[in-house]
Amino acid sequence: MNYRTKRFLVRLRRMARLWPWVISIGFHLGLLGVLSAVVLVSYQVKPEQPEIVPEARLGKVETQLPLFRKVERTPERVGEVTLAKNLREELTPRERVSVIRSQETQAEFQDLLAGHMGKASELKTMPGGDLTRLVPAAPVTKFFASGGNAYTIVYLVDRSGSMIDTIEPLKREMKRSIGELEPMQKFHVIFFSSGEPVEGPAKELVWATDRNKKINFDFIDTVQARGQTDPRWGFQRSLGLKPDLIYLLTDGVFASDIADKMIEWAKLHKVKINTIAYVMESGGSVLRRIAEETGGVYRFVSEEQLQ
Repeated sequence: MNYRTKRFLVRLRRMARLWPWVISIGFHLGLLGVLSAVVLVSYQVKPEQPEIVPEARLGKVETQLPLFRKVERTPERVGEVTLAKNLREELTPRERVSVIRSQETQAEFQDLLAGHMGKASELKTMPGGDLTRLVPAAPVTKFFASGGNAYTIVYLVDRSGSMIDTIEPLKREMKRSIGELEPMQKFHVIFFSSGEPVEGPAKELVWATDRNKKINFDFIDTVQARGQTDPRWGFQRSLGLKPDLIYLLTDGVFASDIADKMIEWAKLHKVKINTIAYVMESGGSVLRRIAEETGGVYRFVSEEQLQ
């Protein structure tokens, strides 16, 4: 082996020792380049937000601006419900027409009143106040010929053991009364005796649609007479629903302190109570007082009238 060959081999061995370093440096440089590219791609320059400098001058606050205007709240009218809200209860075409007609009737009443008595601004200055807020009376309800105008009704009915022989005619009358309600009305059924009351499946006021009526008819058919007469829990539950009218029916007698509490609570919640003495009139005097002091009416239904 000559001198040149030996020298070449020595250089080759020296270069072989450097290859791992070269490969390592190349790998790290490539990795650094990839990471730099990722950072550049993901970096987003946020647009500068313009600085808003409020005006430093102080001046008189204009009370006529919308923010400071005194808004007079008109009484809520249950009949003026939107169709979207009613459609959630699956209104039939007949029921939708009934709701629309109720709204149109109120609108026509407002136009007629304004046309006969002047502009709305003139009506507000009259002694009677703002007559444009008047609306037609709520739909009529009837239960054992005891009637009243109301958009929301609760049937609070006795189901104690003494009703066992007369509960079937009561059920028929309840279904008849509920069946005559208009779609823009709401109702709920509560049966009371001793202990917790028995309520309709929804546990709340529901729209008087054909579907909801059928559901409550089926519920009424399952109710049985049992227990003692105790209206307290059922009455509290009824007031919690804030109805316009409560039909209170019983064949029993309420203690005076219970009647006093019922009158007090009803006045506090501004609820009218129509009371019905069913078959037996032994508690008629108390029921009459409850009705008279809450703005309702009293009625006695004899056994002969059930035939």
